[in-house]
Order: sequence, then C-alpha cells, then structure tokens
Amino acid sequence: MRLLTLTVSFGILALSLFATKVDGTRPQVQEPTVIKAIPAVYPRIATLAKESGTVVIEVQIKADGTVADANVVDGHRLFRVAAQRSARNWVFNSITDPTLSRAARLTFSFKLIPRTVNPEELLPVFLPPYGVEIRGTTSGDKFQRNVDPPSGTKQKGQTKRP
Repeated sequence: MRLLTLTVSFGILALSLFATKVDGTRPQVQEPTVIKAIPAVYPRIATLAKESGTVVIEVQIKADGTVADANVVDGHRLFRVAAQRSARNWVFNSITDPTLSRAARLTFSFKLIPRTVNPEELLPVFLPPYGVEIRGTTSGDKFQRNVDPPSGTKQKGQTKRP
C-alpha cells in the first residue's frame, strides 16, 4: 500500500514538473472552442439497413485551429468513415503557442427518424461543446427486379412478335 502511494505521488510530481515552462510558470491549456463544425452525411447503406448509432472521434488540433489528425475511438462501423471525414473539416480557435498540443473528442450521433417528419427536423443538431446529431430518414427505395426490358429495345435472341 505504501509503495502504491509513493508511486502515485512521484507520478503527480513528475507530471507537474513536465508541465512547467522554463520560466517556472505553468502553461494555460485552453479548451478548444469550435469555430466551424461540419455535420457528417448519413451513409446511404445505413439508411437501407435502418441503422442508428454513435461514433466518437478524437482530433488533434494544430495551433491555427485546423485538425491535424482524426482517429476513431469508438462507434458503429457503418458510421465511422462519415464521422471521420466530417471531423477533419472542423475548425477550432487558434492559439499563439505552437508547442501546446490540443485534443478534443467529437461525438457524432446518427439517428434514423420516420420519413413523414417535417423537413426541418432533418437538419443536424449541434450539441455543445463537441457533439452533433445527424438525422436520416428511412428510405422508400425498394429493390425490385426488372424483368421486362424497356419498351422499344430487343434483347439478344428475341424476335419481334407480330
């Protein structure tokens, strides 16, 4: 027990030393503020499969506020690529110290709603500080096999009937 307490104490001391600048002051790590958030596109395959889900993306933010890297932390496989593409286009506030690295976890919630809703309810909803709900509708597409060729065309080996 004493060893565990000692290890934790040294760990905290080491973190505080590494977080101190040369002049002895600690850098102010500022929480990133979203300047521009781009919603993801509801994947067509997910609407056909009637799937909803959530994806968490961790972004590394450059000093100028653009996203340096976006990695999937967790989430539904059908929505991962759409969320990752969207996250790379987000823009955050810029900072003056380029040595500070910032990160944020973005949450993309994909929600399937009935097709009969008001079109305004299909707009994305931004959930501060780092969330967005993307809404899709169930597709009315039915895949039917087309047995008859379009009128006026002949298929191979077919003769015109009198």
